[in-house]
Amino acid sequence: MRSSVVEPFLALSKHFEGDLPFLYLDRRNLVTCGIGCLVDPASLALALAWVDVASAEPVESAVVLAAWQAVKARDDLAPKGGAAFASVTTIRLTPASVDALFRERMRAADTLLAKRFACWEVSPASAQAATLSMAYAMGEGRLDEFPKFCAAFRLQDWATCALECEMDARADANLAQRNKANQQLFAACLDGTDVNTVAWP
Repeated sequence: MRSSVVEPFLALSKHFEGDLPFLYLDRRNLVTCGIGCLVDPASLALALAWVDVASAEPVESAVVLAAWQAVKARDDLAPKGGAAFASVTTIRLTPASVDALFRERMRAADTLLAKRFACWEVSPASAQAATLSMAYAMGEGRLDEFPKFCAAFRLQDWATCALECEMDARADANLAQRNKANQQLFAACLDGTDVNTVAWP
């Protein structure tokens, strides 16, 4: 992807996902941390550098696993949002670890999208950011459920992409706002916005 996408997409993701250094459940009751990064199954959480909230010292794997299990069991808190899980565990990621995890996940999504779309690297920054946003919100594989969108992206038909990028937000007002942002990004590809500029916010 274009280098100009990285920081705007980080800002966009923080806006829609939050920035939480602890484990919490997302709207699908999947364990998550940081900037909307899934760590479900537990092995994904065990691979991260967790520290104790009081001492800032690294914690053992057994502590991480117990924390993960405690969060997984609290589906009653999920409707209240990620912040409701702050007191469930005593382990945290440092800001540097949160940032590194997000960038790792962004790079992984970028790699998958480059394989999916031959035109990925030359597409406008706004189109890349919007498509990354879709992949980040629902998983890159679920783009298979958007055949009209994918066909339009390959044709660089940004007007159709704006129409076909809408994810099902009936149970998620936050996702509805993300849809609007994605549509705005694709629309910007039509109005002469510089190809290296991400038109958000």
